[in-house]
Amino acid sequence: MGKRQMNRVQRVILGALLGGVSVPLVLALCAVAQADQPAKAQKAEGFVRPRGPYAVGTHEYLWIDQKREEPFTKDPSDRRHLLARVWYPAGPVPGKETAFYVLDGNEYPEKSIYRRGQNIKTNSVTDAPLAESHGPFPVLVYQPGGGTARFIATFQAEQLASRGYVIVSADHAGFSETVLYPDGYRFLADTMLAPKETGHFRDDVLNNWGWLEREVFPTWLADASYTLDKIGELARTPGQLFYKRLDVNRIGMMGWSFGGAIGVQM
Repeated sequence: MGKRQMNRVQRVILGALLGGVSVPLVLALCAVAQADQPAKAQKAEGFVRPRGPYAVGTHEYLWIDQKREEPFTKDPSDRRHLLARVWYPAGPVPGKETAFYVLDGNEYPEKSIYRRGQNIKTNSVTDAPLAESHGPFPVLVYQPGGGTARFIATFQAEQLASRGYVIVSADHAGFSETVLYPDGYRFLADTMLAPKETGHFRDDVLNNWGWLEREVFPTWLADASYTLDKIGELARTPGQLFYKRLDVNRIGMMGWSFGGAIGVQM
């Protein structure tokens, strides 16, 4: 590997680790850095099949907190957008096509690594019927790591859903790659930005940690609280898939890296 390539890989690793990105994604990012070519959708085999007694269904929600301004933009009319993916125990769905890992590549910038996942199939069926049960299902809220997407733990979510859990995971604008939302809203952070690198490793790390603590962490906590509110709303709203089917007295938090810290704080 040449000196130029090594420098690119080092920059990718440093930027990813400062952002709390998971080790598998760091390795994937390194592969992209070394490839020196635009990210393209790649065909790949799906995830390992869930081992629980239930099939797995999935659904995506766009939640807009009308009570909260978007903290990472200067436009006072912007409202906080959350994209959430839910996995749940489903009834039998023989022959149904399973959902893609990345539903819409246009959600991400042109060079985003997530565009490579557009042809990857999961084990989950979109809007599959909720499984029958003797009582409501317990809920787990998953918090992704800094800079990663809501579906980054699909392999965990599917396995847990097949065992009787409902998993809810939401993105966090300002520390994720989403730039386009299903309602047409385009997100472009223009305030509360991450500090620019100075070239001094220790100073850059401390400055980045300070930004995460002051600006990002409180925003994620507010997002997590709002997510809990929306879960309660799904459970008590007639006509919703999860009406009276979620055990809101048994909700757990789980997460990776920065998201794990959010789970502990919640």
